[in-house]
Amino acid sequence: MSGGLMRDFVRSFHEAAVAALSDRKERIDLVIAQKVMNQHREARNLELDLKHREALRTVLEHGFLTGRQREVEEALLRSTYLLVYSDESSGSWFDAHPEVLPLL
Repeated sequence: MSGGLMRDFVRSFHEAAVAALSDRKERIDLVIAQKVMNQHREARNLELDLKHREALRTVLEHGFLTGRQREVEEALLRSTYLLVYSDESSGSWFDAHPEVLPLL
């Protein structure tokens, strides 16, 4: 659920570890992990307005930045709502952060 972003992975792991400790559990279980992911999703949801959602859907449909809403697309990239991936065989493509996908 980190989208490949180490910062998000570490933050999620830290929050889940703190939750496990506060629940007096030795391990992070599925319930705790889902709770942390739901909290992240809710926080992201508060920041998404209609123009952000529309731009995300458009990029997901096409797989690339369309440039129609350039400022919005750039803001989505800066805020990591939209991620860019690349590999040698496919080149570059764009996808929504996994925490954002259920919100669309």
